[in-house]
Amino acid sequence: MTTNKERIENLEAALGGIQANFSRMELGVTDKLQQLEIAITRYPKFCLQGKNRPLAMSTNAVDNPSMRVLVKT
Repeated sequence: MTTNKERIENLEAALGGIQANFSRMELGVTDKLQQLEIAITRYPKFCLQGKNRPLAMSTNAVDNPSMRVLVKT
């Protein structure tokens, strides 16, 4: 049977592991939020650029006239 002191030590060790995992998760979330902020700030610029450009002819990897489509570039 374990003593209260040993139980407390085991709990402290487990808590240390949980805190380490939480810190890693926090860093991951922070990184994803920064990526999202960058994407959001770039999105309006991307949309405005697309509206001012004329339609252009685009083809697939194979130069097949039946596969040509008009797309905004």
